[in-house]
Amino acid sequence: MAINVSPEQQGADSVQKCRIIVVIDPGHGDHNDKTSGVDPGALGGPNMEFKEKDIVLDVAKVFKQKLEAKTDVIEAVYLTREGDVGSGELKKLQWRLDFANEKKAPILVSLHMNSACKCPRNAKGQCIVPKGGHIVDTTANGKEVWCYPGKAQSKSLATSIMAAFTLPLKRRGQTGVFEREFRVIKIEGTIKASALIEMGFIPNENDRTQVINNKSALADQFTEGVVNYIIANRAALCGDDAGTVKLPDNPPLPRPRPKDL
Repeated sequence: MAINVSPEQQGADSVQKCRIIVVIDPGHGDHNDKTSGVDPGALGGPNMEFKEKDIVLDVAKVFKQKLEAKTDVIEAVYLTREGDVGSGELKKLQWRLDFANEKKAPILVSLHMNSACKCPRNAKGQCIVPKGGHIVDTTANGKEVWCYPGKAQSKSLATSIMAAFTLPLKRRGQTGVFEREFRVIKIEGTIKASALIEMGFIPNENDRTQVINNKSALADQFTEGVVNYIIANRAALCGDDAGTVKLPDNPPLPRPRPKDL
């Protein structure tokens, strides 16, 4: 006997079978208009030997492998860079958004390490830069996740990531989730949700050590946050356009889980 399935049920089934494309953006590591060479990002260590661009890339590579293993919800994962980006590819921050759109990704996650400077303040609370330049604040610490203002899906993604971000670092602010118009997480094209993760303060020895020594754990936590967000928001992510793949009724066997780095 034939079973009649309503269009609404067919649509719901289709949403539950879709897989998502995700782009992970390791911050910095490119040429920009502020530097004459490769942008290292924030620096830390006694001799400023630790570079943000290197730490975030190391975490991003493990994060990519962990996320790729979630074949029930993930179609593909791409890194915006797998090393330093040459000067011939100078596009400022826009090239990262362009990359995500070229991959038709509805989710973009940008990884960073934070930094802060000490400086005297004037009557208006503005920083007065000393003649010798900024003095790095090695006491500033904590983790943050940022999203673009007024974007509900990005706020949901950022909140989900912070909920899973259990590395024992101080959560800054009341929730650890903040909004700011960072160009690299602007919602445009196929991007429906984005988040910028500040994993800790690179000048702070404890923060830096925790991140460097726990790359696999961080990758697991970020993966959990992204996957939980996808499961809770499949209708918004899969309902219409790019960045999704509808699975057949008899999907192929899951791809083997990549080995952890």
